[in-house]
Amino acid sequence: MSSAKLSIGQRAEHALVGTGVVLVSFASISWALTTDAQAAERTQLAATTAPATAPLNLVATGLGEIPAPFANTLAANAPAPAAVPVPAAEPEPKDPSHLKSGWYTPVAKYSMTARFGVPGGWASGYHTGLDLATKSGRAIRAAAAGKVISADYEGAYGNIVKVKIAPKTEIWMAHMDRVTVEKGDQVRAGQVIGTVGMTGNTSGPHLHLEVRVNGKPKNPEDFLWPDGKSARTLK
Repeated sequence: MSSAKLSIGQRAEHALVGTGVVLVSFASISWALTTDAQAAERTQLAATTAPATAPLNLVATGLGEIPAPFANTLAANAPAPAAVPVPAAEPEPKDPSHLKSGWYTPVAKYSMTARFGVPGGWASGYHTGLDLATKSGRAIRAAAAGKVISADYEGAYGNIVKVKIAPKTEIWMAHMDRVTVEKGDQVRAGQVIGTVGMTGNTSGPHLHLEVRVNGKPKNPEDFLWPDGKSARTLK
């Protein structure tokens, strides 16, 4: 059928179909261009955000774990963990009153003004202990651990503390100014039990120290310094 014989309606229909084909072709081209642009944009974005070096996927490469020889080599070459420094223990301060015998000199600083056995005007006719002259009010410590069997005033001894350190052995500390323990107390070696004074028969502040075994006075130096190296003055 020739175009000359087409009616006006048929011509209009053909024109609409042609226009539709053109529009569909244009839309397809636009969609393709848009899709390519979006894909390029995603590719560029992924390139800028992806890590520079992707981690090695051992499973994907067929190696579920590192073979033993290589693992041993890596372990041998691995740096050892840094050792944590352990602070050295601070040395305990030396107490010059704590003697090798395990006893303590009852006062930290003194001058020995009278030794055991010195003859004189004492009731026994000789000195029954050691006189340790020092500053009044200075602390007096138990020479050894034991039980306080007396803490009272006794005439010429003044304020005296007696500590039983063994079934037949006692330590007496006399002329004390102040007594800080009571009868029945358990004291440890070096524990403060009072202060130096001038109570009783004395001409100056000092500590009178006695050691008695079976009631008889013994030389305290034999207990304080059993090696025979007694000290007259302790600075």
